[in-house]
Amino acid sequence: MNKLIGILFSFILLLNFVFADKSRFYENGKIIDTMYVDSEDGLKVRDYPSLKSNRICGLSHRTRVSIVDVAEDDIIDGIQAPWIKIVIPAQVKSTQKYGWVFGGYLSKEKPGLNIDKLLGIYRGSGKDSDMYIEISHGQDDYIHLELNLSVKRLYSEYDILIKDFEKDYFFDTISENGAGTFVRKMKFENGFLIFEEHNYYAGIGDIEYVSPEEQIPQGYEEHNIIKLKK
Repeated sequence: MNKLIGILFSFILLLNFVFADKSRFYENGKIIDTMYVDSEDGLKVRDYPSLKSNRICGLSHRTRVSIVDVAEDDIIDGIQAPWIKIVIPAQVKSTQKYGWVFGGYLSKEKPGLNIDKLLGIYRGSGKDSDMYIEISHGQDDYIHLELNLSVKRLYSEYDILIKDFEKDYFFDTISENGAGTFVRKMKFENGFLIFEEHNYYAGIGDIEYVSPEEQIPQGYEEHNIIKLKK
């Protein structure tokens, strides 16, 4: 009797494994185009869908990936999910175009930032300047940023709403001659802080931070992108 119960239990587990819900990887009957890595420890990309396969490369938390195919389920770290075939992102060094990742660590929505891990000093170089940015806790729901561009000798401080980070532009008019407005935006990607700057000459006065509701000026010049690392 106990043997029969054991066989039935194993059969039920097998059915659950084979017919596990894969719906979150589909939309309107089609495989979702893109998802995001949702693992602060990163995610290994393998050459075929198995833990026994070779590692091709690794992806950082919050990396965007293009989905190609959905394979059979596996159970890893107590999580049951299918293996997912992806296009290896262009910014990742790899000789392979495609790879497999465990779907249990993918999310449809971009995961939120871990602010404590974001804090620190970042340094990098752009086309015409070296730069460092220090990010620290601000008051309430804000983070505090100190920006220093060595060549242009620019220094700025901001308190920005955490929810607006990576989403909205902020800008000021601090410069050596006081004539330029520097329109700025940042995002955190693959362990790097990507800082995007436009110079805008409009003489619109002193503006420090633009909320989502305010209008952003048009007519940018001298587009500059700086990639910074802790």
